[in-house]
Formats: sequence, C-alpha cells, structure tokens
Amino acid sequence: MSKKLAYPLHFSIGSILFLVIHNFSNISGFETLFYAGICNLLLSAAILFGASLTLNKYTQFSISLPHLSLMTVLLLSVNLLIYTHIPITADRSLSVFLMQTMDKNPKPFSHNELEKILYQEYILKKQAVLKRMKEQAEIGNIEIQNGNYILTKKGRRTLHQLETISKIYGVQ
Repeated sequence: MSKKLAYPLHFSIGSILFLVIHNFSNISGFETLFYAGICNLLLSAAILFGASLTLNKYTQFSISLPHLSLMTVLLLSVNLLIYTHIPITADRSLSVFLMQTMDKNPKPFSHNELEKILYQEYILKKQAVLKRMKEQAEIGNIEIQNGNYILTKKGRRTLHQLETISKIYGVQ
C-alpha cells in the first residue's frame, strides 16, 4: 500500500473507531467525559496499531514500523486536539449553554433573564457543581468527606500550575 493512501486511511479508520468506541461504550469506567475520551482514544489507537501490525505480518500490507508509529501519533494528536477543543469545551462552556438557550428560544433576553436561566438550568438542573466536584474527586484534586469538599495537596498544586499558566498567557 502506498504511504499516500496509508496515512489518510489509517487516520480515517482510527477516528471512526474512536467515535464508535466512545459513543457506544464506556470501557474506561471513567464518568468524567475528558478521561473517558482519552482512554477510548488510546484504546482505539492500540487496536488499530495492533491490527496494522498483524496485516503487515500476514498480508501484502507493508508499512514500516516508523511510519506506522508516526501515523498512530498523528491519529492520537489530531483526535485529542479536536476532542478537547470542541466537545469538551462545549460541555464545560457557559457561553455555549447561553447561546443554546437563545437558539432554542429565539427572542430577546435581558441580562437578568439569562442569569436566572443559567442558575436554574445549568447550575441547579444540570447539577453543575456536583458534576465538577465528582470530576475533581475522580482525579484527586479534592476529597469528599461527610458531604463536604476538601482541596487536596494535589489539587493545590494543580491550581497553582493552572494559575501560573493562565498568567503566562494573560488569561484571567
């Protein structure tokens, strides 16, 4: 198989495999969308890499190991970039939620109406605080003790790192 065909074919099959695994199963066991996606992406890349190695061994399919490795790294990189910048951002974005609200109800909204909808629908109905606290507990940034949230040492380090990076990039 030519390299010109191998790269897009590998990328397409790997991307489709990732979407199928991610949308139809939760093999990772993570409830957090971000971590479930990363695990599913790694799994799909490993399956494709293994299948490609098998094809190399038993068929005329001949892509060298360095090229196969590069194709897999590209698959992981591009899919991770797309996954973290579009669905993950949309899931966490208050702006996206407000725009969706306005799209569903095409009428003018006052500032106070949008704040009320944000609080009622996003914070309370979608249990935004509970969802975020579960995510942070799952990765060890907080602990939940007797229904109370406590920032861990790891959480404090993570927070300081995020604040430093935000300052470097001028993000408040």
